[in-house]
Formats: sequence, C-alpha cells, structure tokens
Amino acid sequence: MKIKNIFYIICSTFILLACTGNPNTTKAEQAEVDLSATEETSAVKTKYCVMTLVDSIAEEYPNKFDNDIQEKKFANAVWDAIDAELKNDNTFLADVPMQFSQMVQNGNKYILKFECGHYSTNDDNLESDASGIEINAAIYSEVSEDVASTLIDRSIYSISGKYAGKLKYNLTLPSGNVFEYPATFHKYSDDKYGTLCIGGYLFKDIQFKLLEKRKK
Repeated sequence: MKIKNIFYIICSTFILLACTGNPNTTKAEQAEVDLSATEETSAVKTKYCVMTLVDSIAEEYPNKFDNDIQEKKFANAVWDAIDAELKNDNTFLADVPMQFSQMVQNGNKYILKFECGHYSTNDDNLESDASGIEINAAIYSEVSEDVASTLIDRSIYSISGKYAGKLKYNLTLPSGNVFEYPATFHKYSDDKYGTLCIGGYLFKDIQFKLLEKRKK
C-alpha cells in the first residue's frame, strides 16, 4: 500500500473521530461520517481546465515542498483561485468527472457528496501534465428527495449549478454540526510532485449529467 493511501486512511480516521466524538454512533450519524470517507474506483479520462490553473499557481510557489507552511500557502492559493473562477463561471469544474459517493437525509432534503481523485478513481489525468501534481476534489449540494432519487450510486457525473462558496462551515449536517473541507497539499515519499486536494465546494440548484453508469 502506498504511503499516501495510508495517509488518506489516517485522515479519514481523524475526521471520523472529530465528527462523532462517540464510538456508539447511530446509523444516521455514521452516514454523516461517510460524507468524508473515500472509495477507490475508476473514472472517465479527459482533459481538465483546472489543471492549467494548478500549473500556473505551482510556478508561483517554487518553495511549496519546503515545509508545512509553504504547502499550506500553495494549497490556499489554489483554493482561492478556484473559488474566484467558480464565482465567475459556475461550470469551471464541470469537465472534471465526479463520482456520486454519498447522500445523507437532512430533514426533507438530502446532502449529496461527489468526489474525484486518485484515491476514489483511477484517472491518470488527474495528474497535471506540466507540474505532475495529482489532485482530488469534492462537491457538495443539498437537494430535494425528487432530485436525489435520480442519482445512481458510484456513477460518474459532470457537475454544475449555482456556486455557493467554498465548503467552509456553511453546510449544516442533521446533527447540527458544520465542517470545513479545506485545500491541502503534501508530497509523499513515494511520489515525485505531490498530491493536492483542491478543496470542497458547495453548489445550490445543482445540475448533473451522467457520464458513466457504475454497478454497485
């Protein structure tokens, strides 16, 4: 198992502990935790606009590998830049195939999570051509039961809609908890260029197009 895969498992464990605070969780509470979990599958291969942006910012941060502070500065710069792009164009991430990975009922609505990345897909093109940096990402939305019922578990979609901002304490879970899905960057011992989580993003009035249907 690659070291970075172990890192993802460790991170998911920390998130689980932070969200629950109690090992005796209910099924609904566990579903909330699963919103931060990841799963490995394949993905549609294509060319992504976001890679050009990542490459451009990577050149501005030549010291991004030096220490934790430099890693955080680079990741936050990417998060801010994508946020600005989405405010200007809701479809900026629409060319990135996102896997429908989780839904949690929240009153009469459902919180949806879509994700894409090396740990949840086998898409080699999630590595930037120029900088070699590998990315992963997540998109969240809260929708009606009618909308949620049309989605197919684990299948791949193109996502757009009304952009509502970075996922930063602006989505309330059924428990009343809020959470952040920040951008992070780290270079592992078994990779050359580093892995970049470009962060979580919240959409309203979400629109999705099925790219590939998957079996459970």
